[in-house]
Amino acid sequence: MHENMRRTTLIEDLNRLACAAEQDRFAADPARVRDSLDRMRWIDISELDRFRREGWLDRDELDLIERFLSFARERLTPIPEGHDPLEFARADPGWALVRERAFELVEALGAFVDIGIPGWGHQFRQAAGS
Repeated sequence: MHENMRRTTLIEDLNRLACAAEQDRFAADPARVRDSLDRMRWIDISELDRFRREGWLDRDELDLIERFLSFARERLTPIPEGHDPLEFARADPGWALVRERAFELVEALGAFVDIGIPGWGHQFRQAAGS
């Protein structure tokens, strides 16, 4: 993965999805949590072809991302009205599987970025010795 990919919304969204603590920081504002989780269901892939053409992603990396997004679309169910969004996302097996796979994808791509969560992103890479 080209270094320029680290500054894309796609990579930031994948990191946010992979990091369970991302939504925890909005726990005092359920509407913001719901909005944040709903956005994760619709990760923007409109620039994937451009990233490939410009050499920011190779074919294997693009394939990993596309397979992950297909997997996620099938499993990230909408949060039902009247449910606590954090509790729902923590308890729903589909959300748990997608978070786990998102983490694996970010790790495979070497795409950890700083999303403002201590111990994540650049800090995470340093702790892992990367």
